[in-house]
Amino acid sequence: MFSGVVLSVVESISIMEKAYYQDHFISRRKTNMRNVFKMFVMVFLGIFMQTGNLSHAQSSNKGTEFWIGFPNHAEGTQAGLYLYITGDSNATGTVSVPGQSWSSTFSVTANSMTLVAVPSSVAYMSCSDCIEDKGIKVSTDKKVVVYSHIYRKYRSDATLVLPTRTLGKKYYCMSYEQLWTSERSQFMVIAAKDDTKVKITPSVALRKATGGTHAPGTPFEVTLDAGECYQGRANSSGSNEDVSGTLIEVIDTGSTANCRTVAVFSGSSGTHLGCNNRWQNSRDNLYQQMYPTKSWGQRFITVPFKGMNGDDIRILASEDNSTVTVINKTGVPNNYYLDKGEHYSIEDVKEEKYIICDKPIMVAQYQQSQRCNSNNTGDPSMTILNPIEQTLKNITVYSSEYEDINSHYINVIIPSAGVGSFRVDGKTASFTKVAKYQTYSFAQISVNKGNHAMSSDVGFNAVAYGFGRYESYGYSAGANVKDLTAVAELENSAKNDEITLCLGQEASFKGSAEYSAKSWHWDFGDGDTSTTQSPKHTYADTGLYEVKLKVFKPADDGCSIYDSSVLEVRVNAPPTARIHYDVLCEDMSIRFEDSTIVPFGETQLFSQFTFHDNKSVYAKFANRTYDSSDKYYIRLIAGTENQCRDTFIDSIFISPTPVASFNIDNACSLDTSEFTNTSSVKIGGLASYKWYFGDGDSSTVGSPKHFYQDSGTYAIQLDIVSDSGCTASAFDTIIKYEQYSIDFAYADTCAGLTVDLVNISASQGGSLQNWKWKFHDGTIATSKDTAYKYATPGNYDVWLVGSLDTVCRDSVMHTITVDPNISADFGLTSSCLVDTITFTNTSTMSGGVMAESYWDFDDGLTSTQDTAKVKYTSKGSKDIELIAVTDQGCRDTATLSIMIYDPTIIGFNIPNICQNTDAEIAAILDLNGDSVKTWDWTADGTAYTTDTVKINKANTGRYEVTLDIVTKFNCKISHLDSFNIYATPVADFTVDPVCIGEDLIPVNTSSIEAGESITGFNWYLDNVSMSTVQNPSIPTTTVGTNSLRLNVTSSTGCPGSKIVDVEVYPKPVPSFTCRDTCFGDNTTFTSGSTVSSGSITSEDWTYDDGTVTSGSVVSRFLNAPAEYSIKLVATSGFGCKDSISRSFSIAPLPMIDIVADPISGCQPLLVNFTNNSSIGTGTITDFNFDFGDGNSSTTISPSHVYQTPGSFVVVIDALSAAGCRDTLTLANPIDVLPKPVASFTFTPEEPSLLEPAIQFVNTSSPDAVTFNWFITDGTTHSGPIVDHTLEPGDYVATLVAIAANGCSDTAEQNIYVKLDFFLHAPTAFSPNGDLINDLFGINGMVAEVQGYTMEIFNTWGEQVFYSDNPIEKWDGTVNGKETHTGTYVYIVRYRNIETDRWETINGVLTVVR
Repeated sequence: MFSGVVLSVVESISIMEKAYYQDHFISRRKTNMRNVFKMFVMVFLGIFMQTGNLSHAQSSNKGTEFWIGFPNHAEGTQAGLYLYITGDSNATGTVSVPGQSWSSTFSVTANSMTLVAVPSSVAYMSCSDCIEDKGIKVSTDKKVVVYSHIYRKYRSDATLVLPTRTLGKKYYCMSYEQLWTSERSQFMVIAAKDDTKVKITPSVALRKATGGTHAPGTPFEVTLDAGECYQGRANSSGSNEDVSGTLIEVIDTGSTANCRTVAVFSGSSGTHLGCNNRWQNSRDNLYQQMYPTKSWGQRFITVPFKGMNGDDIRILASEDNSTVTVINKTGVPNNYYLDKGEHYSIEDVKEEKYIICDKPIMVAQYQQSQRCNSNNTGDPSMTILNPIEQTLKNITVYSSEYEDINSHYINVIIPSAGVGSFRVDGKTASFTKVAKYQTYSFAQISVNKGNHAMSSDVGFNAVAYGFGRYESYGYSAGANVKDLTAVAELENSAKNDEITLCLGQEASFKGSAEYSAKSWHWDFGDGDTSTTQSPKHTYADTGLYEVKLKVFKPADDGCSIYDSSVLEVRVNAPPTARIHYDVLCEDMSIRFEDSTIVPFGETQLFSQFTFHDNKSVYAKFANRTYDSSDKYYIRLIAGTENQCRDTFIDSIFISPTPVASFNIDNACSLDTSEFTNTSSVKIGGLASYKWYFGDGDSSTVGSPKHFYQDSGTYAIQLDIVSDSGCTASAFDTIIKYEQYSIDFAYADTCAGLTVDLVNISASQGGSLQNWKWKFHDGTIATSKDTAYKYATPGNYDVWLVGSLDTVCRDSVMHTITVDPNISADFGLTSSCLVDTITFTNTSTMSGGVMAESYWDFDDGLTSTQDTAKVKYTSKGSKDIELIAVTDQGCRDTATLSIMIYDPTIIGFNIPNICQNTDAEIAAILDLNGDSVKTWDWTADGTAYTTDTVKINKANTGRYEVTLDIVTKFNCKISHLDSFNIYATPVADFTVDPVCIGEDLIPVNTSSIEAGESITGFNWYLDNVSMSTVQNPSIPTTTVGTNSLRLNVTSSTGCPGSKIVDVEVYPKPVPSFTCRDTCFGDNTTFTSGSTVSSGSITSEDWTYDDGTVTSGSVVSRFLNAPAEYSIKLVATSGFGCKDSISRSFSIAPLPMIDIVADPISGCQPLLVNFTNNSSIGTGTITDFNFDFGDGNSSTTISPSHVYQTPGSFVVVIDALSAAGCRDTLTLANPIDVLPKPVASFTFTPEEPSLLEPAIQFVNTSSPDAVTFNWFITDGTTHSGPIVDHTLEPGDYVATLVAIAANGCSDTAEQNIYVKLDFFLHAPTAFSPNGDLINDLFGINGMVAEVQGYTMEIFNTWGEQVFYSDNPIEKWDGTVNGKETHTGTYVYIVRYRNIETDRWETINGVLTVVR
């Protein structure tokens, strides 16, 4: 497995968001890593080939000398080390292990790769705390890029190698927890020069070569010659045995110290990652070159590896008190606080994160083991991430299929503004904005195997990676670390991603070195030189210049007498800003176009229009509308993609816009249209008119006339032009109405019917409307169509009036003939099914004669006779219809639904009839909707005409009954049947009286005549059913005379009944009264027993101790609070008894215990009353505190404030839940001492910056003797009068006044000290060096100005001075040269802290020399 590594340029940023530190730590996990040799050969080539595209002049991964180490590996000496070497030009070189006398030469073809194998026998190190001369050195004649790869048995890792010139003196190691027991976390240090002294401060115990360990946190030193390697390995394995955070420092001193640097490699001989360490049977080595702390970054964006279940992230700090903020996609940010060498790990990251720190940090992203992923693919790796401060515009990567790699991806991080320009293999990609930092976006791009070229107009970061079943790869694209010995920089480059200047711009070069230089020599590439450390230079022409800096050392350090640095500076030509516009009129959108002249080969990047109201538009053109005629200025700043710019200021006059208007009326077909011009303009006059009539004709007359040949709607347009060239237009339409006709369709009708009048009017165009119908009786209708009902025959005129588009009107009249009508009707003779029914036509007419009759009798029966006879074959509803027609064709229809009936007697409803008992016989009928008109019954020779027959016979036997019925519709029906008379039983019984609650015992003696039997018995007590047993026991519930009834039933259902009154005597109702008493009181029991009849003859009381006493009133004294019981038995004169038992209690008294604290003090005195009261049983429910000052409280433990001085006696009353009460008066009264009244005044009442001295004067009450003052600026004073001076701002002054008795009072007042804010600017100055009026700037009270900017422009609109510091003033020079005498414009913007508003000062400035 391998990882590309990218170094960061330190950039100070502020923490954007804060959150609480998470107390729990995410566990650290590892898995194994498997990779094979073939994959790296192709993957490395991809990252090497892009190095020539780095946007900075220095490329940290290109050089001519490199030092590499071969650390311990899980497979020992069987592991191999390969170097992959490439470059963008042909080169030759040597790979050697100088200390082992081994070397191998090689050659590199431009943009291809050379592989060199280094034998493990000459370079491999397995020891710990040892120094061996096994450093691998690469030397070339041209700059190349080197990658080192260690592998064996699917355990591999690789690292990008930094050239010697970029090595540093201070490093921290990065690895991961060591959970494979036989392997170790480790690091290696390689010296580039002899006699290099290195101090190592381990983060964990390191195994010593001689036994024992180097203790964590305890520094030790080693001295290395060139090529010598020191390897340190953790003493043991485990979750805490991790060399991450181990500090490596070069500590050489003396004249040659700056020559000595070291290379540091860190990682593990074999470990595993992820899955909570479940898959501990696999391992992979970690192998990365570390980077000097000076090159670390502060801002990182992590994007998850696509297709994986999660990644691990580790953050390592280089300085104490580093605040790391991890801004998550969801939820609040997390803050981690790290000291130097400390690290924090985040597990199973599944979403993008934005990581920022206030100090430099190193961030690594780890892939997990294949079994950590649901698709069972991939393997671990460690990738050092590139900070977003370092970007590239062109990157080429290679996605390899070896070994078994089948899924390839590229993660891209780019500023959101550059998403549109990004291309991968010539195609766009889909980006997602970073959730909590949307200035940046990211993409997870799926790609095929092979080369992939990426480019963008802005710099971006990329990580290429892929997965197979056992394999994965991943690397960051590109690295950029500056030389740490001598550095040449351009401080005012026009661009961030390329070193550029604009022609005429003064270049500010800066030289730096890590030592006190003897001298400096600059070659600017155009023939000019300088020996200043940080010179300024202006190029006379455009072009690409190679700037060289030589920094001569104070003494020969054994390396060289100087260090060098090279910059490539591109000088670009600026644009010439110009503005184009046409006519300038008010209330009109004016298009201002950028007509800037851009130098050949340049591309304009932006245009900024700024108008008189300071509003700006960034575009190639700006539309602007002015609402009044006046003089205005406009400024254009044009800039190219190389950040070169020019400024153009123009003054314009906005002319008034005329107002176009006219009047016109619509015309009928023969009218000539007249157009009246009503246009005007505020200033000047109208120069021309142009009319467009809409039919192809036009006119330039002010108010023309025009005849339209054809009807229709015409669009009218009037264009006017003022004498200043401003235009306006007015629009309207005119209608020329077409020919049309008014008419309607109708038909003659019959009287009483409605005739439909259908409007058939038509026109060749326009809209027919405003309809009006007029009838003979004055009726008016306004709908388009209408209808009218004529009641009587005759001839009637109808008028229809209509208009075309409400302008042209016409009418038409027709006469309608109305004939006499007929009213159809008929009668019939019967409605029984068995009858022949006669139907007779009885229709009537107002005139004319009957011509025809048409009958429909339903069931398919019809006739055309006036009178018709019909015989139906089925019953039910029949729909009859008659159509009667006159000789004039008028007709009417009569309809009637009739019912044909077929009634039937189905039978009789005859019950069992007992002798001497009323019974009723009824008929069962099916009348089919008919009804009965007459009843005719005959029963046992007796006739009845009612709907039922009532029977009561004394003798038993069988009898006949018949029924004849005539229905409502005269249908006749008959029926015959018979019935029986049965014997009735005789009920009888005996019973004795009882007391209430006892059972009645009746004895049955009922009988029936021979031949029949009694089969049913039902007993009722007071009409309540009690039993069906022949001789039952019946409970009693009601005192007094009770009615006991026996109902008997024979086998034929005939009933018998008997009722006997029986007495039920009442029991006494015992009751008595007593009350629960408080301890010390007698308890009295008073009987209240009663009986509803008779009297109470005795009352006996039984106590719970067995004592018995008699009487209606008894009493007893009980000598202890407790619960007791008593029973009362009452007996009546009938001998009936009942009893009642009750409990009663003797309740204890409350025990009041109150503590008051304090019992004396100053007013107002807060006294807390602590209630410790208790009671033996029950609860105390109520307290009442009388505080002695007229106030009271019912709170259990109240607090009371005594407002006035004095001595107060407190009385407490307590009441228990049982109603027992007690009272307590506190032994000690409450003593309240008087306090003083504090107050003061101060002068002046409105202090300010110009009058800040304030005098405070005490005005407290006379009893105050001591005075203490407190001001919120942190000062204190004492005494009745004090003086104090305050800066502008808000304050609070507090006076504490103290009396002789120690009581005090406080008074506060707010004090506001005004700023006295004012600014002003002179109108001229004379920068002639006479120290009088030599500088121009803003004067007045400016020290507190915030948000300040000042710009000064010459008459060409060029900015000659800019400052955001109100103290800084203009000395009349531009780029160190004196400006010309003349007029300049200044604009000052600032925020007035008094009003918290932005304000602007602008004006004209004259330079006088």
